[in-house]
Amino acid sequence: MRYQPFVMERWQSTYEHRVRFNLSESGVHPLSVGELLSLANLEPDALDVPLGYGQSNGSDELRNQIADLYPSTTEASVLVTTGGAEANFTAFWELLEPGSFHLIEKDGWQPDLNELEEGLRTGALWGRTDYTTIAPASLSDALARVALQPDTRGKILARTRKILTRNFALLSGWMDGQGGRFIYRPPDAGAICYTRYRSSINSTEFAETLRTEMDLLVVPGDHFGMDHYLRLGFGPPATELEVALERMGAAFDAVEQRSGSST
Repeated sequence: MRYQPFVMERWQSTYEHRVRFNLSESGVHPLSVGELLSLANLEPDALDVPLGYGQSNGSDELRNQIADLYPSTTEASVLVTTGGAEANFTAFWELLEPGSFHLIEKDGWQPDLNELEEGLRTGALWGRTDYTTIAPASLSDALARVALQPDTRGKILARTRKILTRNFALLSGWMDGQGGRFIYRPPDAGAICYTRYRSSINSTEFAETLRTEMDLLVVPGDHFGMDHYLRLGFGPPATELEVALERMGAAFDAVEQRSGSST
């Protein structure tokens, strides 16, 4: 299969830890291990975990916790992977086997979801992870078990909602006060807003300007084949978000001043 570079991921991976302000992420500011343990009312010694191979499909306790989130599901139907990328990779690896998956002509070339359910078997996918990561990291498994305790999970979700509500108000208020510079649709969920900007500068050029001159990372619309758009993450701490937006506004002002003086 021909390799296709993941342009956005290369951009983020190269620079996200080399800037002061990062608005390229799609999630909220992460919890530290200490903060997570505090939410769960646990002491640090709760993570006295052997740093070796754990249960390769995820610990029984973790798979039971995940199964409890879905009606009529048991731990036997759960495979724990190292992030969503490994889950996607193993699922599509299985589906690409000859005869595994078909588009049905009489159904308008749509897949038969019942057939999909019969192509995808947890045991088969588990076997494929023997060739990828083999097992989730033992420490990650332990932290996931802490996070999925019902009381702790509720606190984490409440924290996330609070950050999203507060920070989107900051972002939208700032964009609305930019004199028609931005056009956007409020996101239905998540911590990113895709916005069109009113300026002649190319999105990659502007993102590079922000990175080098403002110590700020955003995702240019060029990464999605759409120039004059930016993907803005609004999950950082509120004080950082406010400063980052001030810097972005100053960068746009400078771009427009240069454009005006050159005409």
